[in-house]
Amino acid sequence: RSSTSIPIAWADDPLKRAESDSERDTQIMSFAMGDAVGQYVRDRVCLGLACADADFVGMTEESNNPFLNAEWDGVLGLGQSISDAAEFNVFGVLAANATPRLHRPVFSVFLGQQIEDGAEITFG
Repeated sequence: RSSTSIPIAWADDPLKRAESDSERDTQIMSFAMGDAVGQYVRDRVCLGLACADADFVGMTEESNNPFLNAEWDGVLGLGQSISDAAEFNVFGVLAANATPRLHRPVFSVFLGQQIEDGAEITFG
């Protein structure tokens, strides 16, 4: 948990700070063969030196499958068109509001066909 994160009360009012955990939206998401539960938060997100405040779901619970033995420590959603509000589109927020500005807000992903194949993610 980040020491600078701000709890958000409701997804449809992302600028309102939550006063308590009982006054917060909870999001349940399916991922691979499992589920994750989280609450909305705002925090400073940086891509290299470019930083902006963005909203996202901080996980509070995760199913054992696939998270228990995962070698990675987070999932960044790429469903930009299904974001709850513009503030939840992390890449959109970075492209529009990053300081210093991103010169070319480009994002791409390459995934191999097999699990043992290489993969690459490119920003800017």
